[in-house]
Amino acid sequence: MISFLLLCLTCSSFSKTLDIYDTDRDRYIPISVDFPSKNIDCSTSQKCNVAFISAGNKVPYQKYQFITQLLNSMSYMTVAIDHELPNDPPLSTIGDLFKTRIENWQRGATTLDFGSIWIPRG
Repeated sequence: MISFLLLCLTCSSFSKTLDIYDTDRDRYIPISVDFPSKNIDCSTSQKCNVAFISAGNKVPYQKYQFITQLLNSMSYMTVAIDHELPNDPPLSTIGDLFKTRIENWQRGATTLDFGSIWIPRG
């Protein structure tokens, strides 16, 4: 599965946005994959460094291009992952924020962990 995804990404362009599906949580996860800007091929046989960009609350994952471009210029493939989907409960603004926001943080950590299995590791 990973090889197929990487093949699809490398054939189309240096940047690709797609939704991956987490069957355990019945959840589509939007990601954006950007390849190094230098002439470096990332493939299953030629690994490249990968940096995950974890989007902040109410900031779309596509709004981190300034970080993406910097990391791509440093030969990293980047994967920006969206955590907060429109149907997710809103981030708590009252009470003990550590306790009331833990659900959001745990969902984000699970999303990052799931997203990492889709990208080849070096």
